[in-house]
Amino acid sequence: MSIEGARKRVYMEIENLKACCMLLGTDTEEYGKMHDLVRDVAIQIASEEYGFMVKAGFGLEEWPMSNKSFEG
Repeated sequence: MSIEGARKRVYMEIENLKACCMLLGTDTEEYGKMHDLVRDVAIQIASEEYGFMVKAGFGLEEWPMSNKSFEG
């Protein structure tokens, strides 16, 4: 799959999530919003099943290397 094909698929999935009210519309395509309940469930699943590092609402631009709790 090409980069352009992957990009189109991501946009299509975003639109599907908006149609299911799992993502909320915003004024710009640069950011997305998620209902608090949906976000909390996503964080729970991601952290328990996949070991993802999640920090919501901080507007992180770079990997937080200074926090030792993320080393694992």
